[in-house]
Amino acid sequence: QQLARLKPAHDKLQRAVILATHHPPLSADAKHGGSSGIIKDIDSCCKAAGLWPDMVFSGHAHLYQRFTRVVNNGQETPYIVSGSGGFAATAPKDMPKSAPVTSGDHTLEVVPIVDFGYLTVETDGRTVTATFKTSDAKGVTQRDSVTVDVKSGKIEKLVAPGGNAN
Repeated sequence: QQLARLKPAHDKLQRAVILATHHPPLSADAKHGGSSGIIKDIDSCCKAAGLWPDMVFSGHAHLYQRFTRVVNNGQETPYIVSGSGGFAATAPKDMPKSAPVTSGDHTLEVVPIVDFGYLTVETDGRTVTATFKTSDAKGVTQRDSVTVDVKSGKIEKLVAPGGNAN
């Protein structure tokens, strides 16, 4: 019902839509793995409302992970696990050594980050950006960032210093 209510404002680019769950729908963490039941529930609700979220956030796993899931005729949706703000940041048992790694309709975009950190989110309705940062005695460091163009449903390619697209 909430997705159906948000659809008109989303279609007019007045609002980005972010879904949040405690348990991650996708996770490379063997201890706190992804939940196929949550993915099925999200897909069912989104299909019924005719609206897919621009981003999906979750916690539970004590690290940072970012996946891109391709849904709804090519829409690129970041699925971000940001559970590294509290107790015992822990690495997955079989932590990927490199990324991207694709499995089915989703891709792990960055090697999981096993440091305490936090997520910031900015939106103007036309784009939505999530940025993961860590902090230590030396200061705050941006570790990952992703921006979605709400109208196209595509992830904007980042340009790194030196002009290389990521």
